[in-house]
Amino acid sequence: MLNLRIPYFSLQPLIENAIEHGLLSQVNGGELRLTCSSDNGNYLIKIMDNGKGMSDTEVNDIRNKLHDIRNLSNKNVGIKNSFNRFKLLFENRVDYSIESKLGIGTCITIKITKEGLA
Repeated sequence: MLNLRIPYFSLQPLIENAIEHGLLSQVNGGELRLTCSSDNGNYLIKIMDNGKGMSDTEVNDIRNKLHDIRNLSNKNVGIKNSFNRFKLLFENRVDYSIESKLGIGTCITIKITKEGLA
């Protein structure tokens, strides 16, 4: 993973969202994990929290907004900017996965295909 260069400040909004929307309201705090790994074909960056989580509707709304270039809403700006920065750099070799369960937490996985990277 040390050879992989990612866009500046592309993870910061995701970590900030995990803290602000997932963990701050937790009475006993919570846990935030950032993991980076690599397998034969992909680099994986995961941001996970055990915060309040999101409903399926909220997750689907975010997923849809990521791919809608016409959406100029002020909601989900951080994750959309992060996604766009990765897309500019890695084009079709990057994918965002968002999984969340109410009361359990959220995990965002950024998968970057190694094939075609210099």
